This record gives sequence, structure tokens and C-alpha cells, in this order.
Amino acid sequence: MKANLLTVEDLTVAFEGQSRPVLSGVNLQIPADGWMGLVGESGSGKSLTSLAIIGLLPPGARVLGGRVLMEGEDLLSFSTDRMRRVRGSRIGMIFQSPRSALNPLMTVGAQIARSVSHQTGRPNAEKGAVELLRKVQMPDPELRVHAYPHQLSGGMCQRVLIAMMLAARPRLLIADEPTTGLDVTVEAEILDLMHSLQEETGMAVLLITHDLGIVAEHCGQVAVMYGGRIVEEAPVEVMFRDPGHPYTAQLMATLLRADHPADFAEAVGNRQLDVPAGSGCCYAARCPHAVPACITSSVELEMAGPGHLVACRRRQQLAGLSIDEKAGMTRAAV
Repeated sequence: MKANLLTVEDLTVAFEGQSRPVLSGVNLQIPADGWMGLVGESGSGKSLTSLAIIGLLPPGARVLGGRVLMEGEDLLSFSTDRMRRVRGSRIGMIFQSPRSALNPLMTVGAQIARSVSHQTGRPNAEKGAVELLRKVQMPDPELRVHAYPHQLSGGMCQRVLIAMMLAARPRLLIADEPTTGLDVTVEAEILDLMHSLQEETGMAVLLITHDLGIVAEHCGQVAVMYGGRIVEEAPVEVMFRDPGHPYTAQLMATLLRADHPADFAEAVGNRQLDVPAGSGCCYAARCPHAVPACITSSVELEMAGPGHLVACRRRQQLAGLSIDEKAGMTRAAV
């Protein structure tokens, strides 16, 4: 079994003035190499989890508890300066909007060169910037190195960010919706590029996405998030064949059924209804199989098979049902 590069233990995050945490007891294990997917509808807590890992929580958010362990060290205990050194050197991040992540007043070559100089100490890193742009398959890298972000397409800006990340050769790359806003052809090129670079460098990739097709194609392991909690984690082939949680089954059903739109919002209907903090399953108010105990008492992730964890009180009763039955799209006696 592969060793874990990074382990998130019981991570809880809250915003000032809110009565309940936005992340509650998040547990996540990222293998030392290969791709891991983190999926869930918008607002489920995926991006906030990644920001907590790299120490970039938005104003007003604070960690109430938990640990983020990387190679035996708790990143949450690091000072601001020490965490700044971790970002880039050990953990790289690709954000959703590549253009907004770049400085509009600097050429992309200068930004890559600054990253190279910061990570390697080389005072003149412009040549290295061209080399990195060539490595990420940027068209005409000798010309593009002098361009400003607004002069490049979204796909080109994403290649610039990947080049900046490669300058540090991080152990872990967190890619938060890395193909948002890109057309299908460019999306495929960026993902293929990331895949080849991952195989070349041996880094681990945490891919945050709502696109189950991308997860099926690129990831070996996947975790499903809902309401600020991880509700299921499993090898991809297991998750797509036999999801254990009703919410996961809803997501899988939208992908597998040609007569149902592959859209998270339509899969699960309206936003989750509030259940008092700590009183029960975060999905109980929308679950077709919920019983009173699901609302009154919570359940932790439990082993459902090799590498397969599920947080569902009714997991055993749902075992053996079809994906549609677990999703509540067809009736089943449970």
C-alpha cells in the first residue's frame, strides 16, 4: 500500500460570526504519488480545504482544530514565514482563474524568472523561464516570455502557472478546477500536460473538480465532500462501480444515466437544509434513505472495503442496491 504524503486529520474551520463550522472534522489522506480527486458540489468545502492546507484561509476564517501532517510535520503549527517557504517549495497550487493569479503589470517571463530565482537563488533566471515555458509546451516560448497576462489566452496563462510551479518541483500539487473557463480541446491538453509532468517528477496531485469524467480518467483515488465533511473515499474503480453513500450515488447516477443531466445542482436539488451542528449526518435532510437516527446522531467514516471509507449510518442496509436505488431514483426496500 502506498505511503501518504499528506494527511488531514479532523480539520475544522469556522468563519467569525457563524454558528457552525464550514469544515467539520475533515479527514483526507493523499498518497505520495499519483492523482487523487476531491469532488462535491459548489459550496461543499473543497477549495476551503485546499486553502487551509496551504495556509491561505480568507479573512475571517480560522482553524478551530485538527492537523495537516506532511512528512511528519503539522503545517498548521508553522509560522507565517515558514509556511510561505512551504508554498511552492513543497506544495504548489494552481488556482481556478489563471489570469487573475498572475500579476498584470509584469511579463510572464519576469514572473516565472522571479519564481525560479526565489526557489533556486539564481540571480538571472530569464533563460530558465524560456526553458520552463518550452517544457509546458507554450507556443513560441521565446516570444511569449515577454508577453503580459492579458496578451495570452486562458490556456496559455494556465501553462505559465504550471511553469512557475515546476520551478520549485513541489512534492504535492493542488489543482483547484485547473481547466475552468477553458474549451474542451485546451482542457484536454492541460490535463494531459499535468499528467505527463506528474509522471516525470513523481509528485502527488490533489485535483479539485466537479467533473467526474476527469476524475475517472486521471485519478486513482477519490474523496467525496458534502456540507464541509468527507462522506466517502475510495479507489476510483470502486467508487464508480459501487458507491457506498447516497450522495455519491446521486453524483454517479447523473454521470452514468444518459437520460439525466450530468450536473451536480440537478443531481441533488436545492442546497442542503440546516441540521443543528453536531446533531447528525450533514446529508440527512436531503437523503432518500434517512431515518430519525440520521438526524439526531452523526456517524464517522467507516471501512467498507480495502481503501473504501463511507460515512453513512445506513451503509449496510444499502449494500447490494443499484446506483439508482441508492440515489433514490428508483424505489428500493431498505
